[in-house]
Amino acid sequence: YIKLLRRSLKTISHELLHLFGVEHCVYFHCLMSGTANMNEDDAAPMHLCPIDIRKLFYATNRDLKQVPQWYDEIRSFYHDIVVQHPDDDNGFKDDVKWIEKRLLFITKK
Repeated sequence: YIKLLRRSLKTISHELLHLFGVEHCVYFHCLMSGTANMNEDDAAPMHLCPIDIRKLFYATNRDLKQVPQWYDEIRSFYHDIVVQHPDDDNGFKDDVKWIEKRLLFITKK
């Protein structure tokens, strides 16, 4: 179930970003990197790189100052999955840790 949820979230998020005009990423290994098969798709991270975050926020007319709040909302969503499925989080626990590190980095003054 959790593997299907993770794959679905990746695919839906990736394709929705295309609808906002975000093309495949050639700068970083991120959610918008192109994949050719399921193994590559499973290996791709759930997060966006800084360039694609900027593209998404530009396309949706959001202020980049909202990025920490945006990350925190995603972290909370992933955390809820981990709490509900502690024995089979399928990488969501690692995603929570990654976002927490990223939040520390971008909010450091």
